[in-house]
Amino acid sequence: MDTLHLRKMARKSVFDAGRCEHLSVQQILDLKKQTYLAFQYYNRPRISFLPDILKELGIVGKLTIEKPGINPKMFEEWKKWFYGNMDDMERIVRHSIRWKARKDILKKHEYHTKLSKTNLKSKQRPKNQSHTGKLK
Repeated sequence: MDTLHLRKMARKSVFDAGRCEHLSVQQILDLKKQTYLAFQYYNRPRISFLPDILKELGIVGKLTIEKPGINPKMFEEWKKWFYGNMDDMERIVRHSIRWKARKDILKKHEYHTKLSKTNLKSKQRPKNQSHTGKLK
C-alpha cells in the first residue's frame, strides 16, 4: 500500500528543488515572491504551508484546496485576487525590494564561495616545496 507524505512547510523549511532551491520559505517571502509560494501550493500535490503562512499569502476561505491535491485554476483565481488588491506604487516597491534582497543573497553566496575556495588553497601543499627540512 502506497502512502502519500504531505510536507507542511514552516518559515525555516528549505526548498530542495526548483528556482528557489536552497532558500527557506522566509527568504522567499523576504524576496516578495508570494506568487512562487502560491504556485507551489496549488500545483504540487504534496506541498502545503502552516496556517500562518497561508494567511500571509492570502490563501484563506474559498482559496484553500484539499491536500494532497492540485488545482491550477484556483492558482489563477489567487493571482487575480493578489494582483487586484495591489496598487501601482506597491508593485514598484515590491520590485525594488525583490532586487535588493536578491543582490544581498547573491553577495552572501559569493562571500561563502570565496571563503571556501580560500580555505581549500591554504590546505594545499605549496608548489616546489617538497622538502621541509634542510638538505646536507
